Parts: sequence; C-alpha cells; structure tokens
Amino acid sequence: MGARIFISHSCKDRKPDPDKALCYAREVRRRIVDKLEKSHTVWLDVESLVPGDRWRVRLHEWLGTCDGAVILLDKTSVASPWLRKEATILGWRASFQERVRVVPVFLGDFTTDDLRRYDYGPLDLDLSQAARLDSAELNNANAEALARKVALSFADLAPAHHDSAMAEWIERVAALIAQAHTPLYIEHAAKRLHVEAADWPYFPNRSVAVARQLLHVGLERSLSALSVLEQGMNDEIFAELAGLCFPTWVDADAGADMNALLRQDPRPLIAVNSDDIQVGKEYVGRASCAWVPDRLFVTVSDAVGEGGVKELLPRYEEAMRQQLGTRRGKPKLFRADLERPGLEKYVLVSGDAVNPDAVAALQAKYRKATFLLLPGLENRTDVMRALRVVKPELDEDQLDSVDGLRRELDRMVGK
Repeated sequence: MGARIFISHSCKDRKPDPDKALCYAREVRRRIVDKLEKSHTVWLDVESLVPGDRWRVRLHEWLGTCDGAVILLDKTSVASPWLRKEATILGWRASFQERVRVVPVFLGDFTTDDLRRYDYGPLDLDLSQAARLDSAELNNANAEALARKVALSFADLAPAHHDSAMAEWIERVAALIAQAHTPLYIEHAAKRLHVEAADWPYFPNRSVAVARQLLHVGLERSLSALSVLEQGMNDEIFAELAGLCFPTWVDADAGADMNALLRQDPRPLIAVNSDDIQVGKEYVGRASCAWVPDRLFVTVSDAVGEGGVKELLPRYEEAMRQQLGTRRGKPKLFRADLERPGLEKYVLVSGDAVNPDAVAALQAKYRKATFLLLPGLENRTDVMRALRVVKPELDEDQLDSVDGLRRELDRMVGK
C-alpha cells in the first residue's frame, strides 16, 4: 500500500518518562505515524522490531529500501549514534540521486545551528524539505501542526525503483554471493552477520540481505562472514567479492562526507590525513559505492623539491603524463586523457609531494579531474589548514587496523 516510509527517531517507549521534550517527541511521532499509515506503509522500530541484536539487521533492510524517511530531531536525539547512522545512510542514498525523500523534522527550538554543532552537514539532509514551526512550544497543537506538514510532504510519494550507485553495489555483491556452491554457505555467512533464520521471512532475497549487511557493518565485522563465503566460492568470484567489500573499512560518516565533497562544483581540494595511496583509492570507492578501476587513478608521490608553484606544476604534469602514456608536447591529448567524459581521472597526491598551492593551480587547469591529497598524519598542520579534510579523520590505530584487515583479506584471496 503506497510508498514505504521509515521513521528515524530516538524517543524509545521503554517506560513512562516525565521529560517534557521526550513526551512531545513521542506525541509528534505518534501523530505522524497515524497520518502516514492512511496511505503508506510505515516502518517504525518500536512497533515493528523484535528484541535483541537482530533489530540492526532489519533496520539496514529498511534504510536501504524505503521510498521516504522522517528524521525526528531535537537537542537530545541529535546526539544519538544510531540516529546519526540512519541519517548518514539516508543522506548517502539521496546524494546518489536515488529517489528517496528525506524530511527532517525540527522539534521545539531545534535549529540548523544544532545540526552544524553536531557536524550533520556532510550528511546532506535536504533542509529545504524540513518540517518546522515558528513556535517552540511543546504542546499538542504544535505536534498536530508538524504532523500535518510531514503528511503533506509525502502526499504525492509513490513506490520507486531504486537505481543508484549504492543499489548497483548491493546488486553486484548479491549476485556474487548467490554463486556460492550451496545455499548453506549463504545462511552460515548471514548468521555471522546476525541474520538469523527467524529473519528470513522479512527478506525477499537472502543474497541481497547479506550484501546490505556487508555494506553497512564495516569490513572488520564482515571478515567472519567472508571467511565462510570463501569456502563456498571459486577463487575468481571470491576475489571480485573481496575487492568490492574492502573499501567498507572506511567509516560510513567519512564515506558520506567525501561523497558530498566530490559532488561540489567547483570541488574543493579534498584531503584524507594518510599518505597511503591505497587508502586514497579505498576512500574514493567507499564514497562512490563502487569498485573504481586502477586506470582511473593517477598518482603523484615523489618529492617535488622546494620550488614555487611555477616549478612544481610542470613536475606534477610530467608525472601524470608518464602514467597516462601521453607524449610531451601533446597538451590537447593530455587533457583529453585526463578528462575523458565518463572516465574522468582521480589524481592522488601523497606524502612530500603535497603542496596545496601547486595542486590548486593544477586543479584550476584541469577542472574535470578530481584531486585528492594525502599529506599523512604528521607534520602537516600548515598543509591541512588549506584543505577540506574528510571527517572523521584517521589515526595511527585505525591505519594499523587497516593494514591487518588488508593482510587478512589478501590471505583469503590467496595473494
């Protein structure tokens, strides 16, 4: 019946609570659900989920397939890690131009400044569609007015076929998982991801359910499931699956943040505070929810001296030209190789080669290429100030963990 609308909130109904703001949030939520249920299917965790760890599994399914979503925001809920995760996934889906309508609802005196304070900006919530009132009074009249606004926002929403980079990633991973020698491997892998037998009636396709979990739970938690699938697949299929899954070690917030930066026009100089070229590639893959072939990356990692921009620019270009196989003296061909429609290159500049002024000059010259700087963790304070650094930033422990994950997955693939 109608579209599928997910309600994201942090006002659990575990016991009565005298807190006025919490009671108001619950009342707004109740009225929104009552109105939407007249013409749509509403997914709300307090009514639709069974107790236990499996609720996360169902949430990933809903977040990946809903046609619309309501996010209830006040000065308490905005600090909830799970509400932030839900907003991240929804904003990420919307950023791929997927037809998912997200309506933030500002409760009481909540404002866009509160979103910025908790760094929700990169999640790309469509604030033009936000439901809010001029009055901050927490009363039933305002709860009803907000609920009416939300219902009107979804009045023309119809079920949609979701066709986006994120949906394609899930379909591709699911297709590989489906090639396991017997369904038992899929079921055992799913169990490692906390998908139990009792969950299967809610998932029309088991391979897709596992793929959604692999996308959202992160590579560290996924390795156990991948080790099961490895036993039930031929080497070539598993190697492709592993390649698609590896970028999921990148934090979902960082993937959404970088995705938002990649879509700005003009793009800022983007940085990840690592000097590892492979990390840069994996950030691009996570942000775009795709396997990005090596041929689309051009790297500059050698030290380029102490000269000014005029000296550095030709050195950058020469390094890029050699990788692209373009002869010197063929500037038009070089530009075409760098900015070929549909195959624009990612230029990764790392380590001692990082010079924001020189890269900015290069970016101004080749506007269709994407420039990602990898200055490293140490001694880059002056450099980092000039860049848009992908948040949250990395630290030594995370990078050490990534090395361990990479070794483990390489062992499975047999490299």
